[in-house]
Amino acid sequence: MGMRLGRYDNPYKCVSYAAIDPAVQREPVALEAADGGLSSGILHTKGRNKAVVCFMHPQADMSRHYAIPALLDAGYAAFGQNSRCLNNDALCVHETLLLDVAAGVRFLRERGFDKLILCGNSGGGSLYAFYIAQSVTAPPGRLTQTPGGDPLDLNAYDLPSVDGYINLAAHLGE
Repeated sequence: MGMRLGRYDNPYKCVSYAAIDPAVQREPVALEAADGGLSSGILHTKGRNKAVVCFMHPQADMSRHYAIPALLDAGYAAFGQNSRCLNNDALCVHETLLLDVAAGVRFLRERGFDKLILCGNSGGGSLYAFYIAQSVTAPPGRLTQTPGGDPLDLNAYDLPSVDGYINLAAHLGE
C-alpha cells in the first residue's frame, strides 16, 4: 500500500523534471556576494527568454522548485538560487542573505534578462519582500546592523532593483 498525500498517489512524483522539454538548458551557477558569501543555483532557459522568475528560500533548496517546469512551458526562464545558508538555520542571518539575492539579480541582469520577477515561496516570501524593501530605500536609510547588533551596513552595497514580486504560499517571516 502506497502513501497518499492530497491528490497525489506518490507525493515524490507530483512534479516531473524528467518531462521537461529536452531543449531546456540547465546551467549550474556559482555566485559570490559583495561580502564574499557564496551561493549557488540552476538557471533554466529555453530559447531567448527575456523574463526570468527567481526562487530563493533562507535555508531550503530552491534549485528544482516545483513551479519551474510550468514556468518554462509558459515561456519564462527560471532561476532557482540557494542561499549561503542552505540547510543551515543556525548561521542564517537574513540581512546577509540580501547580498546573495543581489548577487543573483546582478548575474541575471548581466545575462541580458529584461524582466526579473522574484517569486517568494514559503520563507522566500519574506526574504524577497525584505530585499525589495531595502533595495528601494535610498542610502543612508537602509539598515546598518543585524537584529543581533552585528554591523552590516546595507547602505554600502548595491541592491539592484527587480521588476516584480509574486507571493506564493508565503508566511510572515522568521
